Amino acid sequence: MHPRSCLPPAAATKSAAAAAAVVAAFAERVLHFQGGSCSTVGMVEKWGRFSYVAQAGLHCLNPVLGEWMAGRLSLRVQSLDVRCDTKTKDNVFVAVVYSIQCRVVRQIADDAFYELQNPRDHINPLLDPNLAQFL
Repeated sequence: MHPRSCLPPAAATKSAAAAAAVVAAFAERVLHFQGGSCSTVGMVEKWGRFSYVAQAGLHCLNPVLGEWMAGRLSLRVQSLDVRCDTKTKDNVFVAVVYSIQCRVVRQIADDAFYELQNPRDHINPLLDPNLAQFL
């Protein structure tokens, strides 16, 4: 009499867990689901090129046709703490830490995802000269 499974019970459990992990990883890339929160959008690519911005909800992507979720972007207000070394009007060097609040505009979320790798590096040079005027 042949057993139904050639694997011992411990190996069968490990292989089932590994299969579940593979399915979960595949579903993470293929299905994009957000429940309740509308503060995150996903970037969908088709064959490596931007296709569309996936809003909140369930989106089924077909990897056979080259569709996948390239990444997610938060639309919430974020706070950036920036340190600036500047010289005051009376020739004293001071280190100032200021906080900037910014957020991504939903209509141009694809530009923010693909063009801004590090927002701090883009914002800091714009604000340093303006801060130096007031000190």
